[in-house]
Amino acid sequence: MTICARCHRWLHRTPVYLGGMTFGPKCAAAVAGAPTRRASLFATPTRVPDTRQRDLFAEPTP
Repeated sequence: MTICARCHRWLHRTPVYLGGMTFGPKCAAAVAGAPTRRASLFATPTRVPDTRQRDLFAEPTP
């Protein structure tokens, strides 16, 4: 077993080698600047405004 060069934890998974140093999968993503795998799972959908709805503050109320 090897040790992560960033967080100094024991690695149970396959290490990632960057620049001759060993990193865990999460530390390698943080060092390389790559997004994590879970980032795409929780992406919020973009909202499209409803064209049929009137603007609340555009018209004065009677």
